[in-house]
Amino acid sequence: MKKRLGIAILLIVCILALPVCALAGGKSKGGPPAHAPAHGYRAKYQYNYYPQANVYYDTTRKLYFYAEGGNWQASVSLPVDLKLRLGDHVTVEMDSDKPYLRN
Repeated sequence: MKKRLGIAILLIVCILALPVCALAGGKSKGGPPAHAPAHGYRAKYQYNYYPQANVYYDTTRKLYFYAEGGNWQASVSLPVDLKLRLGDHVTVEMDSDKPYLRN
C-alpha cells in the first residue's frame, strides 16, 4: 500500500513538473500570440523614422526607405531634398524588413 501511494505521489509530482508545452504535445512556437504586443520578442529590425520627411533608416542594413512618385524606394543614400528635411527621428522596432508596409 505504501509503495502504491509513493508511486502515485511521484507520478503526480512528475506530471505537475512537466512544462505546459510538453502537455500540449510540444507544439509551442514561443513568444506571445500574434495579436499580442511583442515587446521585442519578434522585433528583428530597428529603424530610425524621420516623420518630417517620411523616411525610415534601417540601422543594421544601412538602408533608407522613402516614398517617391507613389512608390517606396530603398537606397543607401537619400535624394538631397529629403536629406535636408530629415529633422529629428524616433526609433521603431518591427518584425518586417519593409517598414513602409506599416506607414
